[in-house]
Amino acid sequence: DVNGIVWTKTKLDYESRNSYALNISLSDGSTTDYCTVFIEVTDVNDNSPVFGITSTTVNVLENAPAGTSVASVSATDVDKGFNGLVVYALKGAEEKMDIDASGLILLRKELDRETQDLYNLTVIASDQGQPRLSTVLSLTVIVDDVNDNPPLFPSSGYEVNVSEDRARGSELLTVSAMDLDAGANALVKYRIVSQQPLTSSPVFLVNSTTGQFFLSQQLDYETTKQFEVELEASDGGQPSLNTSTRVVVHVTDVNDNPPQFDQATYNVFVFENIQKGSPIYTFTVTDKDEVENARIAYSLSAEDGDNPYGIQQDGTVLVNGYIDRETKEKYELLLVASDNGIPQRQNFTYVSIQVLDVNDNAPQFTRAQYSASVRVATAKEGMSVLSVAATDLDVGNNSVISYSLVNHSDVFHINDQTGEIILNSNLTHVTADTVVTLTVIAADHGVPQLTSNASLVTVRVNDINDNPPVFSTSMQTKLSFPENAAVLDLGTFSATDLDIGDNALISYSLQDDFAGAFHINSSTGKLMTTKSLDRETMDNYQLKIIATDSGKAPLSASLVLSLTVEDVNDNPPAFPQKSYSVTVKENEPPGVILSATATDKDIGYNAIIHYTIIGETSFHVGEISGDIATLQPLDYESHAQYTFTLKAFNPGDPNLQDTANITVIVEDVNEEGPVFDKPSY
Repeated sequence: DVNGIVWTKTKLDYESRNSYALNISLSDGSTTDYCTVFIEVTDVNDNSPVFGITSTTVNVLENAPAGTSVASVSATDVDKGFNGLVVYALKGAEEKMDIDASGLILLRKELDRETQDLYNLTVIASDQGQPRLSTVLSLTVIVDDVNDNPPLFPSSGYEVNVSEDRARGSELLTVSAMDLDAGANALVKYRIVSQQPLTSSPVFLVNSTTGQFFLSQQLDYETTKQFEVELEASDGGQPSLNTSTRVVVHVTDVNDNPPQFDQATYNVFVFENIQKGSPIYTFTVTDKDEVENARIAYSLSAEDGDNPYGIQQDGTVLVNGYIDRETKEKYELLLVASDNGIPQRQNFTYVSIQVLDVNDNAPQFTRAQYSASVRVATAKEGMSVLSVAATDLDVGNNSVISYSLVNHSDVFHINDQTGEIILNSNLTHVTADTVVTLTVIAADHGVPQLTSNASLVTVRVNDINDNPPVFSTSMQTKLSFPENAAVLDLGTFSATDLDIGDNALISYSLQDDFAGAFHINSSTGKLMTTKSLDRETMDNYQLKIIATDSGKAPLSASLVLSLTVEDVNDNPPAFPQKSYSVTVKENEPPGVILSATATDKDIGYNAIIHYTIIGETSFHVGEISGDIATLQPLDYESHAQYTFTLKAFNPGDPNLQDTANITVIVEDVNEEGPVFDKPSY
């Protein structure tokens, strides 16, 4: 101005221009002088630092080592000196990151995404002017996942109980593994690594995505009771991490196996006269199931109802009655083994008990007295006079008979094996008819030896009829024929006689015709039945044919035929009563409520009896045992009484049967309270 003072006209900005050169002229109107004025603009701290980055979000791998650069966030300040000197401060790093003097953010420690996956940092850039100016930058650090965590199962192992009849395809359980990583690193897949015991094809499958554990093969408790399966869970990282767990599958038993006998049939031997209560055999029966499903009960029955034996629940057979081989030498029994499972399963087998002989019968002569005649003229040394015969009801050595004469005879001796009485010499010294009486005894070969009563043999020595009739040794003496047959021709049984005339004229008779059941033609020896025979009345006949010549005294010979009557299926099963009634409480668990057994007078296959229920499905009958059982608890309120027909039949031809009426009365149990017929009145 006129005073020479230089003024600023506008606000100066050091950062825009920090010096000026002014040319100033001074004039008094006539003289002018010039000078140059240099003006330096001094800096004032009027600019805050300015960051150079534009992105406020950075990513860093969680496994980056300490010292790794996270981001560079350098700032500039256009001021000079201390006013432009920028220093940095870092907040929110939680001691995991630092910032150096250049604005470079570095890791102090390795990060863990699973602990913290994001850091919100605040970077403060400050100058050193007075007053100090600062700028704040918000920086988000995202921790990127690295596959450093394997999938983890919540349990080190799983256990599951599965019944052996569980359907294929059933879901048994679901396993689930967690992976702390993220994205593909946390995508879990499942697979079965191993299975013990090994099988030809996998027993189990696992859904690779959901972890559902399925049954793929039918289980069998009796084959394998437990499986151990190793399951692996793996993630989708590179490289993939995995972990394993163990699944223990306990297979539980179902009653799917019947009892099994260790033999198809049994042949048991027992001595007759054995003491009552004596054990004679123990059966071995197994059941592949366990506990109640394998607890076995036995029943032992005879097809003909004659059963002097009982069985204990350990399978031991005891003698309950008197055993006499001569009365019955073989027992054909049906053994049924039943388990205690639900539904109950049974198996059966046939047991043949052969009674062994004990020497308890002495020989018995077929006749108390014998007589014969010998013609002196034809008598020769070694000639047979007659044969005595004794029988012994025992068998084997106990029935082998030896014959002997009580008193010595000069004229006769006896063959100790055959009972044949033989001349010791010719009879030329005999000059008159003579009667010789011999006493014969028979002894068996048993221990102790048993001896018969004496039999008297009267031999008339004369000079006439000296040859008895003789039957051919080639004749068939054992015959069999079916019961119920009409009149049968059993054959002709003729003898020959070496004499001539009346002495060779033979007539035939039967010692016992069994009440007229048999007839023999007295002239020809043709043997016939006169009526149909019933095996159930008598199954064997010992028929003695006697051939007698017409001499004086007559001579005779005998032939014993053993006739066996074969069984025909002519007797239907028969229940001991035509109706049965049983009372069962309602709600009782399923079980046997009645045993209704029929009998059949036939034998063998013709006497096998099966059972079935007609007209009712709420009950079950044992096909062989005849035990009637409920299939489910009964309800009095739904059905107070059941009436149905039980049929017993045999599979023989023809098919014969019998029926019985079964009434099941359901006994009420007080399980229902009174009920008003209307809710209000």
